[in-house]
Amino acid sequence: MLDTSPAPVHSPINFSRSVFALLLVLTMGGLAGCGAGDGASYDMSWLIGASSTFEATTEGAVSEAIAGTATFRTDADGHLIGIELMHIDDSTRGLSIEMEPRPIEPRTYTVVDPGLMGVERPDAPAGFIAFFEGDAHSFRASRGTLQVARADAARVRGSFEIEMEGKASGRGGVAGGDVTVQGTFQATRRDD
Repeated sequence: MLDTSPAPVHSPINFSRSVFALLLVLTMGGLAGCGAGDGASYDMSWLIGASSTFEATTEGAVSEAIAGTATFRTDADGHLIGIELMHIDDSTRGLSIEMEPRPIEPRTYTVVDPGLMGVERPDAPAGFIAFFEGDAHSFRASRGTLQVARADAARVRGSFEIEMEGKASGRGGVAGGDVTVQGTFQATRRDD
């Protein structure tokens, strides 16, 4: 016998509840993936639409995936002077980047010796120094670039690939070698 009854009509309320339930399940799955161990890939889907995030991987003495929030700082003149990338589930892990004050605009920054930060180098690109803290390890940038792809007074977006040397950590650990950190970020301005 052929069923000729009309198709069920879904009310907007039931459809909305179904979509909400699906989003809740996806969000919970994303949160469950965030606490994964070393080398895990962090699921940032729960941050879709967030305006201040980063994702990075490290290879070498420490191999892991890190992800979390990103903010940037400016000086009194509105020049970009730093970016902070803080791991989502451990505020003692992440990258701290100090940059030579330059107007906020797309440009490439290169790693410089800390003693040369702020020293006039007319034919050289803008410079930066960076530090990576992870578990019981600490690293300082030795080579690499940071590319600011888009920038305005409220948001800075870009990518980086930085080779870093191990150094003594404030928590007593010493990294046993070098590490390469690469990733992307979209940072919002930090209000001090």
